[in-house]
Amino acid sequence: MASSIEQCGRNGAHKTFPHTTLCMFFTVKDSLMATCVHVLQKTFDKFLASAPKKFHLQPYKADKYFGLLLDEKTADWFKNMLCEFANEVSKLDIEVEPHKKQLHLTLAFKFLQEHRHTLDQLSKKINYQAPANWEMRLYSRDPRLANSEIYRVIYEYSRQKEKDLELLKEDYVFMTELDLQRDTSKGWFYGTSWQRGVCGLFPGNYVEVAPESDCWVLHRTCYLYNKLEAVPQFRKTLKKKEAYEYEEAQPAYQSDDLLSKTHVYSNIRKVAKPVSKLHQQSPPLPVPKPQGPNRVFIFRHAERVDATFGPNWIRSSFDKEGSYDRKNLNMPLSLPKRAGGPEMYNKDSPITMMGQFQARLTGEGMREEGVRLTHAFSSPSLRCVQTAQHILEGIGAEGSVTIKIEPGLFEWMAWAKGKVPDWMKPEDMVMSGFTVDKSYKFIEHPDNLPPAERADDYYRRSYDVIRKIVHSVPSNSAQDILLLAHAGSLDALSRMIIGQLPRSAQELTRFTQQVPYVGCCMLEEVEGSWRLSPPPFNTLVHG
Repeated sequence: MASSIEQCGRNGAHKTFPHTTLCMFFTVKDSLMATCVHVLQKTFDKFLASAPKKFHLQPYKADKYFGLLLDEKTADWFKNMLCEFANEVSKLDIEVEPHKKQLHLTLAFKFLQEHRHTLDQLSKKINYQAPANWEMRLYSRDPRLANSEIYRVIYEYSRQKEKDLELLKEDYVFMTELDLQRDTSKGWFYGTSWQRGVCGLFPGNYVEVAPESDCWVLHRTCYLYNKLEAVPQFRKTLKKKEAYEYEEAQPAYQSDDLLSKTHVYSNIRKVAKPVSKLHQQSPPLPVPKPQGPNRVFIFRHAERVDATFGPNWIRSSFDKEGSYDRKNLNMPLSLPKRAGGPEMYNKDSPITMMGQFQARLTGEGMREEGVRLTHAFSSPSLRCVQTAQHILEGIGAEGSVTIKIEPGLFEWMAWAKGKVPDWMKPEDMVMSGFTVDKSYKFIEHPDNLPPAERADDYYRRSYDVIRKIVHSVPSNSAQDILLLAHAGSLDALSRMIIGQLPRSAQELTRFTQQVPYVGCCMLEEVEGSWRLSPPPFNTLVHG
């Protein structure tokens, strides 16, 4: 796909990632989303044993189309599974329309005729018999994006006029058909921020065209790669070529009760604490031995102040003497004193009041489902430490589990522009009220984080850190381990330990953009090997 963009520019296939569509978009109420995900997983589990051992693809060409057709046996398996899923969710008044046409994977369409020969040559270079990992995914899409142009922010822009739209990194801007017809100054456009929902004028050279799928929300991934015979052979070949260590892939999800507690929305008032009591501590609970295998819960941090209020929040919230003045109810009630002054928050943002609520509510949800953390590790970033603290308070374990600050959990250095932020020292965190372990010795020292870190180096660093963490905890009983880090960490920390290859930089960026605040994945150790399993608690759904 990258080669076709480079040689021929964008065509219709570049609006999403390469995929096979199994059904049309359908509407689900927020209150039924968890149940819908549960039904999909149960249906997948039921059909997994009968899945074809190999998927066969056949090239297909038309006047302005290049693609791959799935063989009839594989297509029938998918269609039968989707029909059963559609029948089950219809009991919830959810209408799902499975695809009736030939299942296919699009390589290019709606391209200029002059590019046909080049695209044809590129398609011939694809090895259709090569082993591949297949996943079935459930996404949701913001209805506003249906007929909109999507643009990714590549440069930050601060508002110069009242009608301007502030642009923030990692955000997207969408433009509807009416927006595209507006009469604006040359080089300026009118659009809406995807993350914040605000509208305004922005310079066109500060954004770039992006796939619509970058703004989709991933709800569930069902893994087929363990079922296919080609994959183990594929891994053996890769082991000879790559200097990485891989674990054997484990069977796909097998739980019979993946999301049995689907009442989280109806009971939200019972679970949530009033905001005025947010800082009250729960009664400390003993930390019993977890029942079952070792588990690792990998979290992204909660909502951050700078992403919510923009890069100028420091200037407006501190006076010349460095005293903090809270300007908004969603801003923290107070902030820790920093040795270098308020500017230290520029590269090390705290979390918002809503972020504190997100983390504590998540901790309470974990406690409700019987999760009892035995160990907690956090990236040195303040937003991660704060999130870990509030999750522990929600569980009621802040008095018995201390947070170990591990620099190896920090995000990909490319996103930090190759420079390690001036983090608070563990002893300063303790002085500020965090339950941090001052005696913990780093696995990866901050000075060893490479400024010019590549994506595959980031994956290897994360793999090395998580292996050493799980080996460092006692092995005489099952352990529940909390790793609090960044959006990319959910993939970087879990991918290689379950036997998969690192993603490319582009794939990692796309994955990261789809991880919500306090997003979580869970690793489970079974008979000495690790696999991804759904967390036993419900996570937050963000509007």
